[in-house]
Amino acid sequence: MSGMTSQPTMGGVVAALQNTKHDTGINMDKVNEYSAFWEQTRLLYAPFECTTTMKSGNADVYKNEIPGGQYTNLQVNDQNILFLIV
Repeated sequence: MSGMTSQPTMGGVVAALQNTKHDTGINMDKVNEYSAFWEQTRLLYAPFECTTTMKSGNADVYKNEIPGGQYTNLQVNDQNILFLIV
């Protein structure tokens, strides 16, 4: 999966479809260049992502029926409250 979301990476899709009747024709070298660019860009946003504290997928959202966006918003709000208390 892609960055803790339900979307597969573009590179994963392109690679999976290579040499099939659904081959995208997209150059994997170019995909790798884009991936490297976005990997570096994403570091700028790391402090704002839930992945700074949650390192793997979490099934709690299914047990508690919390939508993913709401889950990460709740996590950020919790961090902000702790910051204000300390």
